[in-house]
Amino acid sequence: MRYRKEQQEKVKRRMDTLDEEYSGAKDSLEAKQTNFDHLQQQIESLETKKQTVLEDVEESKQHVEKIQEHKQKQSDHLHRGYRSYEDVKARIDLLERMEQEHAGFFQGVKAVMQGRDHGQLSGVLGPVASLIHATKKFELAIETALGGALQHIVVDTDQNGRKAIAYLKAKKARKSNVPTSKCYEAKVCSIEYVKET
Repeated sequence: MRYRKEQQEKVKRRMDTLDEEYSGAKDSLEAKQTNFDHLQQQIESLETKKQTVLEDVEESKQHVEKIQEHKQKQSDHLHRGYRSYEDVKARIDLLERMEQEHAGFFQGVKAVMQGRDHGQLSGVLGPVASLIHATKKFELAIETALGGALQHIVVDTDQNGRKAIAYLKAKKARKSNVPTSKCYEAKVCSIEYVKET
């Protein structure tokens, strides 16, 4: 009986030890589960933050692409502006050169204008075409009405007109007539033609 009692006590102690171990294991498991749940929440939070950062990066990329596209358009626009400026500048230079060379005028008109430009003639105001200014819609009508008279030269006095004719004869340039002008205070000019003799 004593043996039996010892065995029972031994079993009871073993059961108490197992209960304590079970209780400790259960507490440890619950602590680990709590820790796992906490880590799981942190992972989910980090995933959310990661997704937000990725979305921000994508949005920033799109913004940078739009800026680069806008910059390219501005650069193209600026380049076209420079080209246009250069074209206009070249055209102005050409027109100024043509004006200085009196391009488009008869040889006699050029000779008189070059004489004026070089200080050999005075009182020469210029060809009628250079002195008349009209709005665009009247240009063709004026050109048609005046015809060849657009190339007549306007001078300030009859005497300077005669000097221009003599200058042309000396240069052997052909000019059928040289207009002279008398301007009044009202700024209205009447043109008289001095015929070459």
